[in-house]
Amino acid sequence: YARAIPLLRRFDDRQTLVSALTNAGSSDSGDWCSRIWVGRAPVVSISTNAETPMLEALDIARAMEWRSGESYALGAAGIRAAQRGHLRAGLQQLHDSLAVATDITHHMWTVQAHFRLGVAHLYLLDSGRALAYLQPAFEITIAMSSRYSETSTRGCMASAHVLLSEFDIAEELLRGQVDVHGSPLLISAKSCWFAAAELRLAQGRPDEALEIIDRLIESIPNSRGNLSADLSRLRGEILLALGKLGDAESELAAALETAIRRGYPHSRWQALAMLRRLYLTRGQQAEATRSGADARVIVDSLAEQLDDEDVRATFLRNADTLLSEAPPAGQRAVEIPAGLTAREIEVLGLVAEGLSDIEVGERLFISPRTVSQHLRSAYGKLDVNNRTAAVRAARELGVV
Repeated sequence: YARAIPLLRRFDDRQTLVSALTNAGSSDSGDWCSRIWVGRAPVVSISTNAETPMLEALDIARAMEWRSGESYALGAAGIRAAQRGHLRAGLQQLHDSLAVATDITHHMWTVQAHFRLGVAHLYLLDSGRALAYLQPAFEITIAMSSRYSETSTRGCMASAHVLLSEFDIAEELLRGQVDVHGSPLLISAKSCWFAAAELRLAQGRPDEALEIIDRLIESIPNSRGNLSADLSRLRGEILLALGKLGDAESELAAALETAIRRGYPHSRWQALAMLRRLYLTRGQQAEATRSGADARVIVDSLAEQLDDEDVRATFLRNADTLLSEAPPAGQRAVEIPAGLTAREIEVLGLVAEGLSDIEVGERLFISPRTVSQHLRSAYGKLDVNNRTAAVRAARELGVV
C-alpha cells in the first residue's frame, strides 16, 4: 500500500485510492472484529491526511459521490474509532455506514456494518444488542453463501451467547467449526475457535479451553511475543482458572501492555479486571484494589460517551459485575503444605519444568536474584538443599 498509494494519486485513480487508503488504515491496527489480529505499526506514512487514511478515503468518496466507497470507509473509520475508545464518533460512523449500505442495497457492506456494530456492543458487554446486529448479518451471509463472513459472524454470535450463559445455543453455532485435532485455516474460522475457548472456560472445562486457545495461537503467523490483547487476556483467564497463577500473571501483564501500547481501552480495562481477580486469589489486596480502580476509571470514561441511556446502563451494570467478582471459592488463597507461599509454589512449578533462574524471572517479571531467594526459602521449608530435591518434595506434597 505504501508503494501503491503514491502511484494511485499520480494517476488520479480515485476509486482504487479510496479502497487502498481504507485497507491500509485498517492494516495499521488490524480489524478489531477478529479479536485475534496480530498488527504492527506501519513503517512509512501512507496518507497526507492529518487524521487517518480512512477519513481521507471518506472525503474522496464523498467528493466523487461514490456511495459504496463512502459506506466502506465509514465502516472502517467507525470500528477504528470505537476500538480506540472514541465511542460517540465511532458508533455514529458505523450507523452511517449501515444507513448508506442499506440505501444503496449493498449486501456485503450491509453485512459488514451489522457485524461491526454487533462486535462493538459485544465489547460493551451488551449481548442482547450485539445479537440484534449479528443475527441479520448472519442471515444475509447464508443467503449470499459467503463462507468467510458467515464463520466470522458465527463466532461472534457464539461469544454473545456465552456471555448470556446460553451455552446450548453457543454449542450449536460452533458445531463442526472447531476440530481440536486440527487447526483453523481462515481468519474467519479463528473467531469460532476463540468463542469455543470462551465456551469451554464458562462451562468449567479450562483444560479443554487451554488446548483450543493454544492451537489457535499456533495457527497465527508471527504471533510469538505479539499476540492480540484479547488473546493474551483470554489465555490468562484460562490459566487463572487452572490455578497456574504465575503463567496467568504473565499472560495478563502481556495483554495489558499490548492494550496500552496499541491504545485499546476496552481490552485494557478487561485485562485489569482479570488481574484484579488474580491478585484477590493470591490475597494481594492492595494490588487488587489498584487494578480495580484503574479499570473503573477507563469504564467510566467510556460510559460517558454512550448517549443511549439503555446502552450505557447495560455496560455499567455488566462492568460493575465483572469488577466486583470475587474468585471462585476453590481459587481463594488456602493453606499450603510446609508453609510455602504462593510465589514459592509458582517458582517451584517453573523449576519443575526445567527453567533456569533467569527464565523463571522472565516468566514472573522478577529478577533472577529474587528467584534464588524464593528457592532458598523453599529449601528451608522443605528441608532440602538443591533444586532437584525441592521439586521432588513439592511433588510429593502435591503442590506442583
